[in-house]
Amino acid sequence: MRLGLTVLMLMAVGVAPLWAQSAEEEILRSVIFSEVDKVREAAIAARADLYAPGTLSRAEELYVAAQRELANGRKLDRIRPRLEKATAEFRSASNIAAQATETLAAMIKSRNDAAGVDAASYDESNWRNGQRAYDDAISFFERGREKQALSRAADAEERFRAAELTAIKAAYLNEARRLLAEADENRADRLAPRTFARATSLLDAAETSLSEDRYDVDRPRDLARQAQYEAAHAIYLADQVDTARKERTELEDLILAGEAPLQAVAGTLNLKVGFDTGYQAATDMIQTAIGLQQDRIRELEQDLFDRENQVEALRAQLVSLEERFGSIASERQALEQQLAAQARRRDLFRHAESLFIDDDADVLSAGDAIIIRLTGDVFAVGTVQLQPGTASLLDRVINAIRLYGDPTVRIEGHTDSFGGDSVNLTLSQERANAILSFLVQRLPPEEVRIDAVGFGETRPIANNDTREGRERNRRIDVIIYPTF
Repeated sequence: MRLGLTVLMLMAVGVAPLWAQSAEEEILRSVIFSEVDKVREAAIAARADLYAPGTLSRAEELYVAAQRELANGRKLDRIRPRLEKATAEFRSASNIAAQATETLAAMIKSRNDAAGVDAASYDESNWRNGQRAYDDAISFFERGREKQALSRAADAEERFRAAELTAIKAAYLNEARRLLAEADENRADRLAPRTFARATSLLDAAETSLSEDRYDVDRPRDLARQAQYEAAHAIYLADQVDTARKERTELEDLILAGEAPLQAVAGTLNLKVGFDTGYQAATDMIQTAIGLQQDRIRELEQDLFDRENQVEALRAQLVSLEERFGSIASERQALEQQLAAQARRRDLFRHAESLFIDDDADVLSAGDAIIIRLTGDVFAVGTVQLQPGTASLLDRVINAIRLYGDPTVRIEGHTDSFGGDSVNLTLSQERANAILSFLVQRLPPEEVRIDAVGFGETRPIANNDTREGRERNRRIDVIIYPTF
């Protein structure tokens, strides 16, 4: 305010300096351009440059002309009409852009999705034609020709979606295609026909899966990886068969060469295996030995976890005792009680563990909680139908729960990553509910507090890229929280 008064006073006596003239112009501009500046910013925020470019361009021309006239000292009554027209055009641009983003939303999303996977690099023709239809749709809509705009928008969406699918397929399938082409050049279709056919079938399945649902990429990605492996395998086998033919290798030598790797693995495990009845007996012995080693590793890991918890608890107690030396007797008694409680929990855990002697469940410790992980085929594939014989397993789960008096129990459902996120979440919840329904029929409410939750594919415990990993991820965890 003071600056404005000073400028006016100086001008009144005819001595306004250059800086004052500049300040006066800025003050004047801020007054008469305030409204148009606001609507201009709103039009820019509404992305009128994309969805109402013609209207925005007209508004900008009027806006710039008004600025120029102000700078040249033109009278306000000449500048104001331009600003009023510019304001109206900016408002119109905002409205058109808002309507376009709603009416043409599907087209706009298809372009954004295609751009997100660099579709222009993989399918230049569809991208170019889609962009042409996109520009036409925007132009028609801006001119009020909505019917023509929607027609061109549909064409643009179809082109962009086709380009997007091409790009997605290229990202996941090109390496498998390259290896299959190399395998074909190496005559794998004749020298290793079964493996070559398997690679081809896997690649076709991956492509079909992407065509059916391009946004659920877990399954097609896994199929493409398998296709890559089988194609590379076919290349190797074709080379080996070709070499064997050229060198006239005896069949006996090939069989003996196949025995050598198994013999080496058996030696590492300190096993003595024979091949007088074929590969199977040796394979079974090796698998059994590895299984025993894995069981032992799990036992040692659990033992280590328990011991670390005990050491940490004792260390904390020791620090507390040192700080409060005067009450050592009572602290010692409390420590003894804690050790007794730990021993009791350990005994109960071993008892619970002994209830599951088959491969249908793992019993794990997580702090004071106990996890009974149902790893067998509890449900039919893709359903919430309990498999025959599951009742026996769940009865043992109930016996384990009752070991802990009146605990709190949570049932967690989990899936692998195949399938859509929402489908997996629903499936995991329904499976957890099915287990809960079974348990509550046998466990009175006063005996246990129990609930169920499904996490879908969000909490994997193994690699979803392997069949074995996916089997581990498809699980039900019954978590027992003791009250002591």
